[in-house]
Amino acid sequence: MVGVVREMTKLPGGPSFRLLGPICLGIVAFPLALDSAKELYWTIRMKKLNMDEILSDRFTWLHHSIISDEIDRTLLKQSLTKLKDL
Repeated sequence: MVGVVREMTKLPGGPSFRLLGPICLGIVAFPLALDSAKELYWTIRMKKLNMDEILSDRFTWLHHSIISDEIDRTLLKQSLTKLKDL
């Protein structure tokens, strides 16, 4: 009886036939895995780009604010000196 079960469990074609299932699954699953990897890559890249743009906008705003403050300070000094002269 044990010999019959062993004979029935042997697959035709040997070890190479046993690899056929995983290879087919790999071929079918590869495009899905590739799309997921691409999506993950681009999500990370866009998050980094978004953060860089936010920081750039903040530094631009800060630079404009500093320039505006300097202009206001200079105009105030000039107006005070003109008032003193009068």
